[in-house]
Amino acid sequence: MELAELEQRRLYEEYWAKVEERFKAADENLDLFLRDYIALKRLPSPAPVGRYRIDRVYDEFKDFKRSHTEGLEALLKDIRRFSGYYLDLLGHGAKPGAFAEPMSYCKAMGTTHAVLGMKLYDRNQEGASRRLQSKCRPLERLCQESRRLDRGRDA
Repeated sequence: MELAELEQRRLYEEYWAKVEERFKAADENLDLFLRDYIALKRLPSPAPVGRYRIDRVYDEFKDFKRSHTEGLEALLKDIRRFSGYYLDLLGHGAKPGAFAEPMSYCKAMGTTHAVLGMKLYDRNQEGASRRLQSKCRPLERLCQESRRLDRGRDA
């Protein structure tokens, strides 16, 4: 890193260590989040999430960091924010009241839909919850149908 040691330590303690602590406390895989975060940030035309192999996340992240034009601190703030969304999506932490139900439908779809979930969560945090709730109705129906089919298969 091109930063002075004090600045590097400050950024680590203020951002990265907190992200690591969240994932450790939740017993979740930080690499999976980073893979999905990179895919999300490369929207509208990301490579398929599967392209970001979990064993190459560190290299993908280094490439992503180089392409990030807003500076390292802005990137770390964004990662900290989205790590909260990701963990909420997986059922850890508090969910925003008006958006809890639509998020539960995303969660029911599993972690493979984390990119969609984080994008929806971020839009909700930006104050778009009413519009998003109406757009989540088809997602709700899809999840309900999926659960119904799963129950029928298990019977």
